[in-house]
Amino acid sequence: MLVLFETAAGYAIFKVLDESKLQQVDSLYKEFDTPEKANKIVKLKHFEKFQDTTEALAGKVSLTLNVPICFPIRRFFSPLTTDRNV
Repeated sequence: MLVLFETAAGYAIFKVLDESKLQQVDSLYKEFDTPEKANKIVKLKHFEKFQDTTEALAGKVSLTLNVPICFPIRRFFSPLTTDRNV
């Protein structure tokens, strides 16, 4: 399973290493208390830095409004979704 995380600097894709931890959503935040704990659950696969504020805003609007995914996000996901081991 992949997780998309958006930061002010760009998009990050994490691979979930331990999906069983996701079953207890009420206490999931505790699994991310420290970097060491987080590293046991997710692994950074890719980070894509925004080229400019226009690109950052376009991605935010498409994710927030649930509209078709904008080109920067599609471009970001394309090579990741062809990997069968993900």
